[in-house]
Amino acid sequence: MTDPVSPLLLYVEDDALIRETMVESLEEAGFKLLVADHGDQAVQLLVAHAADLRGLITDVNLGDGPDGWAIGTTGGTVDDDDEPVVLDLPGPKHELRR
Repeated sequence: MTDPVSPLLLYVEDDALIRETMVESLEEAGFKLLVADHGDQAVQLLVAHAADLRGLITDVNLGDGPDGWAIGTTGGTVDDDDEPVVLDLPGPKHELRR
């Protein structure tokens, strides 16, 4: 089990520059990270580390393979008692869902 003071998050982003910037910021904020650069890798990490993960941050549009919506519903990542927040910033597709 991970240290509750340093929660383990899964971060998924296919854009290398954004991924590197966010990883640095999240680690500086004290989070431990598993990092994936595409949907299939994210699903594998999610399934393998589900018991230790405390959160998921994912891009929605990830190219080929599962997108952020599919990843968020894999392996029971959204508990009935949790309130997921999803923000997809304006681009070719943009929406806010709850």
